[in-house]
Amino acid sequence: MSEPLAGPPSATLERLISDEGMEFTPFSRALNGIAWPVASARPGGSPHSIADILGHMRFWQRRLLGLTADGEPRPVGHAEEGWPHVEEAQWNGLVDSYLAGLAELRAVAGDPALLARRVVEGRDTSVGYQLTSHFAHEAHHLGQIILLRRMQGDWPPAGGGDTW
Repeated sequence: MSEPLAGPPSATLERLISDEGMEFTPFSRALNGIAWPVASARPGGSPHSIADILGHMRFWQRRLLGLTADGEPRPVGHAEEGWPHVEEAQWNGLVDSYLAGLAELRAVAGDPALLARRVVEGRDTSVGYQLTSHFAHEAHHLGQIILLRRMQGDWPPAGGGDTW
C-alpha cells in the first residue's frame, strides 16, 4: 500500500488556522459581532445567509473532527444534510461552537503523527490532507460571509478587516 496523500507541514497548517500572522482576516474577527438581522439576511438574492453558511461550515467541521478521533465516516446522502437550518436562538452558540472547533483543529494541526495517519485504512488520504482540503473549503465560505457582510454595510468588523 502506498503512502497516503499528505498535507503541508504541521507548522504551516497551524499558521493557516491561527488568528495571527495571517494574510487575510482571521475567522474569529470575520465572525465577530454579527447580529442576527445581518446573519439571517439574504442580500441581493443570495441563496444563503451568513447563518446558513456558518451552519454548513460547522457541519463539515464536526465531521472532520469526528474523523480525526478515529470515527468511521458516515456517507452524506444529500447536499441538504450539510446545510442545517439555523434559528435566531442558535446563532451566538453556533459562532462560539465554530470557533471552539477551530481551536480543536489547531490542536490537530499541531500533531504531526495525527496528520500523517490515514483517515480510513485502505484509502489514500491522510488527516493532514483532509485538514488542508477542509481549510480550503472554509476559506471559500469565509469569503462569502465577508461579501455578505459588505453587502449589508456590516464590514469591517471591530478590530479591522481586509480593507486597509
